Amino acid sequence: MARFSKAIIDHFTHPKNVGDVPAPDASAHVADPVCGDQVHLSVLVADGRIIEARFRAHGCAAALGTASILTEWILGMEPAALARLDEAAVTGKVGGLTPGQSHCARLAVDVLQALAQDCASRAQGQRT
Repeated sequence: MARFSKAIIDHFTHPKNVGDVPAPDASAHVADPVCGDQVHLSVLVADGRIIEARFRAHGCAAALGTASILTEWILGMEPAALARLDEAAVTGKVGGLTPGQSHCARLAVDVLQALAQDCASRAQGQRT
């Protein structure tokens, strides 16, 4: 396997959706305590689906590329579906990760799960 997949290279060199969603409906931030990589996602939700996603990240090329890919991948998804995505799904979506990059899939899953939780928490808060 090449050092980086074509998707990771494309999204690292030309990241999409960088920044913060103004007045997001939900957001999440996670960090890998071992390597120091960090990812922050923010989203807008309308009619029960994610309609805009943006990221900020700090870390290796694979972490930044993966975060950029996530912002495109989750568009149109229901927030609850984010919690069902696993490392294998992330690894496949980004075109593969080497063993040394596998922590990026875990980081992605962690931020997606945290984002799903924040969406659910905010939805609960709006009902009461």
